[in-house]
Amino acid sequence: MNCPSDLPVVATVVAVVGKFAATTSFSIVYVYTAELYPTTLRQNGVGLNSMCARVAGILAPPIRLLEVYHWTIPMLIYGIVPITAGGLCLLLPETLNVELQDHHAEIRQPENLTELQTLTKKEENSGKSTKM
Repeated sequence: MNCPSDLPVVATVVAVVGKFAATTSFSIVYVYTAELYPTTLRQNGVGLNSMCARVAGILAPPIRLLEVYHWTIPMLIYGIVPITAGGLCLLLPETLNVELQDHHAEIRQPENLTELQTLTKKEENSGKSTKM
């Protein structure tokens, strides 16, 4: 990739920051997605995110061919996309000391006795009894 002779420091800084952000984003995909998805979707979610990362890896070499049109296009793509992805990771919710999502939805607790009786009658009428 051709860099202007008067801006080698800027090109180096952009390349290093971009590489750092790409590595960080790739690591976050594997670590964070296992905590993000509920149990029933966890394998599919991690697989989908891994596939997207691999597709981006496949698309990376042809981006260098855009240098034919202008020497800054590959540098801009390799710099801006990972920095943006790394910045967007900051918007993800915190999972420190938070229990992982379970496979079932929140169980709604009845607010009063009447609602409890209504829920029990619905279960009896549904034909699905847990009583032996």
